[in-house]
This record gives sequence, structure tokens and C-alpha cells, in this order.
Amino acid sequence: VPITKTLALFEEGAALGRDLLAVHTFGDRFCPEPLDLGRLGHARVMDPIPEDRASYPTDFQYIPEETALRVGEGRIGHVRPDVWAFEVSGLHVLRSWLRYRMKKGAGRTSSVLDEVRPARWTSEMTRELLEVLWVLEWTLDKRPELDSFLERVLATPLLGANEVAAPDA
Repeated sequence: VPITKTLALFEEGAALGRDLLAVHTFGDRFCPEPLDLGRLGHARVMDPIPEDRASYPTDFQYIPEETALRVGEGRIGHVRPDVWAFEVSGLHVLRSWLRYRMKKGAGRTSSVLDEVRPARWTSEMTRELLEVLWVLEWTLDKRPELDSFLERVLATPLLGANEVAAPDA
């Protein structure tokens, strides 16, 4: 990780890091006031995801021409293509989040506890989905600023590994 020797740039990076942590922890860290994640993005419920047992979603689909995400019988609008495609180290964040919350779930099962699943989709799950979408939107919107910051850091004198104090045991 490049660490600049320029104090003002270092402080700017620390502030950017606090913002990232505040948003990526959904307001649980570095957030002195409640964080209204809804202000961060544009995704909205167009057709509610039904909450009855019989309608628990079994599948989802992104509809690019509508910029919409269909979840079972529900539909979330204003979902940008770059949010749908966002991945970290090959993991498609939104698809993974949704797979684990479909009726059958996802992933390996290693105990009977893995079979404990919600009986129905809930409004809380819809809110969590919106919050994930908003955080991804914010993250993608922040990328140019973060890329610019990194370029500016790399153009300054950097601390070498031998200049960084070893952690105390």
C-alpha cells in the first residue's frame, strides 16, 4: 500500500478512508450521525417483492433495457448496469447477495443449521437489498475520485517499507 510522505495528502486519504468505511459498514463505523443510505443512490422499488410464503422468490434477473432488477414477482428500478456488473476479485457482489437470499439459498451446507431459512421474503430484506444497491452506486460514483487520489499519491515521495515502524508484539 503506497503511503505518501505529504501530510496534507495523507490526511485527505484518511478522510476518504473514513468515508469508505462509514458507507461500506452501512453507517456502523466512522459515522457520528445516522447515515441515510437512501441519499446515496437512485434504486427504488417499482413493484414490491411479495412477502407471503407462496411468493418467496426463487430467482432473479437483471433487465438491462429497463435498468431493472426482477426479484421473484417484484421489481427494483433504476439499477445501473455497472452496479449489476460490479465485482470484487471475480465475485459479483449483487448476484451473490441475491443467491444467498433466494428460497433455496446458496453455498455449501455443512450442518443442519444451513437448512434454517426464512419462511418468506420480508420488508427488511427489501430494505437491505436497496441499501446494498445504494452502497454499490456510491462506491462506483466515488471511483474517479479514488483513482485520482491514488495517482496523486504515486506522484509524491512515498514511505519505504524500512521507514514504517514494525507493530508492537
